[in-house]
This record gives sequence, C-alpha cells and structure tokens, in this order.
Amino acid sequence: MKISISKKYLRLPKFFELFSLLKVVLARASLIALARSVEAANGFDPRIRREVASWPEGLSIGFCILPSGPSIMWKVVYGRLKYMGRAEENLDLGIYFKNITCALLLLTPRMGIAQGFAENRAYVKGDLEKAVSFLRCLNILLAYLYPTFISRRLLKDVPKLRYDLYFRRLYLYFLAIPFGL
Repeated sequence: MKISISKKYLRLPKFFELFSLLKVVLARASLIALARSVEAANGFDPRIRREVASWPEGLSIGFCILPSGPSIMWKVVYGRLKYMGRAEENLDLGIYFKNITCALLLLTPRMGIAQGFAENRAYVKGDLEKAVSFLRCLNILLAYLYPTFISRRLLKDVPKLRYDLYFRRLYLYFLAIPFGL
C-alpha cells in the first residue's frame, strides 16, 4: 500500500518562515552594532590600539555566519580598524559561525566567546595568533558594552576598566552604534 502526501503539507507554516527572517535581521543588526563598536573602541581604548598596532597594514578580519548568512569585515588602515561592510571571500582572518542559532548565542549576551569556541559553535580560518589578539580586543569591548554582572558570565577574566567607563559606554550606546561615529 502506497501512501502519498501532498507537498503543501510538507511546507513549513508562514510563522516559521517569519521566525527565520527575524533571526537573520537580529543577527545582521548585532553584527553591525559589533562592527561599529569595535571601530569606536579602537579610538579610545589604548589596549585595543596596542593590539591593532601589532597587526600588519591591510589585514582583513571578518565575521561570517554560515551558510550564506550576514557578514561583516574590518580592515587595518593606518594602524586602526576600519569597518568595511560585508565580508569578502578572501579574508586574512575569518571567524565563522556554524549557523545562525550559534551566531545569535554568541552575538547576544547569552554565551561567551571562549565557551562558543569550546563548544565548536564557531571556528577560525587564518593566523591563530592574530585571532587570539582580536578576541582579546573583543573581550575588552564586551566589558564596555555590558554591565559587570553580565560581563562576569561572558568572560573568564573581566578586564580592568578605567574610571571613565560610564562616559565611554554612553558614547558607544548613543553615538558609535547608531551613527557609526
């Protein structure tokens, strides 16, 4: 006895398609906010500037969500990180998220970067020394972006922040992320 099922019953309901679209929009917004924050923090934090100064000129760093999800790219220009938009295919240092769900766990403050790499939710292509250096910069940035009680959960060691943390946090929230200043 052969049972036939119509193809219209195998299709996902519209609700799930909308949910997938919302995931992509949230991931893209999180990546853009991260890109602008990294560029701004590079301007005011001396530890991030020291890390970036040790990288070669023209180094391209990218975050990509597989398969064919949103991506971002920075390039080292005159010793500073410059946000360049969508990632190119030939990155010098690429950090790839396995899928959109894994990316959202790491981009929203639900899982730390170290834990995400330990659970194989992301992987690196390129020079590992520069990747560790870039992740140190991200750890400093996460300490600026999130309050201490969230940072303690995300980071192994919360970096010491200066007294003007709150002014820099306000700058990131109200100028750097929305306007890219």
